[in-house]
Amino acid sequence: MNFRLFEDAGYERILRFLTVMDHEFFPPLHTRADLNEYARELATHGRNFFLVADGEDIAHAGFYCNDVESGVAFVSSVAVLPQCQGSEAAGYLLTRIADACRARHMTALSLEVDNGNTRAIRFYEKQGFRFVSDRVMQKDIVGALCSGRAE
Repeated sequence: MNFRLFEDAGYERILRFLTVMDHEFFPPLHTRADLNEYARELATHGRNFFLVADGEDIAHAGFYCNDVESGVAFVSSVAVLPQCQGSEAAGYLLTRIADACRARHMTALSLEVDNGNTRAIRFYEKQGFRFVSDRVMQKDIVGALCSGRAE
């Protein structure tokens, strides 16, 4: 699958994608956060990458790389449309996030994952993340060479 990466902090676009993907999260995103507030927070304080194929958003990742004191960036969400899962889209997003965070002198990526989300845990482990606490996984990005495919 060929896709293009776009960075967009538009609240409406973020909210639209999170709403479409709500029940694909484990547990569903709306059970953990108000979607409107979460989208506004990502739009205002985070960075947002979208992957687009054939003119349609197929994936989104929201992240924060502004904690210069700790040097640890936080990946808030990664979501890929069900019909596009397995296309390497999520791995590509994480690669681009690592590149963007490394450019801002971050040394690691961190994320939170529900212990019952075994599919996500396996995926993140394959991407080099390891548990550092009960629900938090982290990956060192200093000097890491990343690869990925895009058009």
